[in-house]
Amino acid sequence: MLQQLPTDSEVSLLSHSLLAPSPEKRDHHPQHPIAKPPNPPARLRPFPRASTPSRRIPITNRFLAPPSPLRATANPLIMSAAPFFWSTPLKYCRWAAREKPALFWSVVIGAAGPLAMPIGPPIRRWLGDVDPAPIPVTYPVPTGPRKQLTGYDDE
Repeated sequence: MLQQLPTDSEVSLLSHSLLAPSPEKRDHHPQHPIAKPPNPPARLRPFPRASTPSRRIPITNRFLAPPSPLRATANPLIMSAAPFFWSTPLKYCRWAAREKPALFWSVVIGAAGPLAMPIGPPIRRWLGDVDPAPIPVTYPVPTGPRKQLTGYDDE
């Protein structure tokens, strides 16, 4: 006759009872890994609470990890569509100057060019700089009659 095999929960209870230390030893070693009861099956585990501190995303990882759908109502910082530092332009500029200086300063210098076009010349004149004489673009036409050249075998 065939014997019926034990279920998973019976096996875990049996192995736990065989491997668990006696109550006297368990009192001396409360953190012993075998002293803990086995994890219940997934269908019996309690629903995780979103507000427990142990389940919060660490500060350093808050903006990198995708938000959990279970925590979306518990933490208002996760509800924003844009990253936290985009909440104001000045905060973003401070972040970009620190984290991406090449990109930040290239944008600052590029934006300064059009601003310098109307602002630069008046400041330059105020400091005493003058515009140089324009460079002639044509040969100057002589005034008066043209000389008659001689002695060059022009005849």
